[in-house]
Amino acid sequence: MAIVHATQQRLEKSENISALVSEYWLPKLSWHYFECFGPRMTIIARISAPSINEFVMDLIYERDADTAARL
Repeated sequence: MAIVHATQQRLEKSENISALVSEYWLPKLSWHYFECFGPRMTIIARISAPSINEFVMDLIYERDADTAARL
């Protein structure tokens, strides 16, 4: 997900995004959060909402954002 954000920021500045696009489609680095998409989604089961520590999630996402910024 951090790759998408970094790509948007660079596009807004008309900067090169080739390394980010390459990493998005063929990841070689270690990422904590991934963006998944497709033409449709099928719900197979209802689950309860998880307990999430948002502070920890923010810290982990920042690591991904730092990695994306170095590409």
